[in-house]
Amino acid sequence: MEINIDRIKNRFGNKVLKEDIVKIYYQLKKINDVIKLRLGLEESIVKYFKSKLNIEICRENISKLNTEIRGYENDLRLLKREEFDDLRQKGSLMEFLWKIDTQKLEELQNIGCIRGEEFSDIKLERFRKDRDNYSRNYNELNTDNDVSRVIM
Repeated sequence: MEINIDRIKNRFGNKVLKEDIVKIYYQLKKINDVIKLRLGLEESIVKYFKSKLNIEICRENISKLNTEIRGYENDLRLLKREEFDDLRQKGSLMEFLWKIDTQKLEELQNIGCIRGEEFSDIKLERFRKDRDNYSRNYNELNTDNDVSRVIM
């Protein structure tokens, strides 16, 4: 073998396994037999493992950055709905939402301030209330001598 495996291992503080060095040695030797490597065989192996270790460092940094990004994204979501969450915890959110018109409620739901089920519950109750009022008013209008009649 034309390289000193222990010297290569020591350059990387034993972060590289001997088997991996040998494997890359044989790959690069095949290339070197056809066309000489610019850096030479041993330095090419060293450059290969420097690059591999740098890739790992970059991946770790990316992972840390992704975690940080998720934290900021969570902050953004909480920023929009923290007051609603406070009302929800106090048990007074639904009472508060009843005072808001349906279009505004829909906008708040689309923004992510209120939950879909909260919006749906209010919308359904308002529908039922309107339906009952309509039925009651209709029956009152068509009552003649305590007999209800249908007008067609």
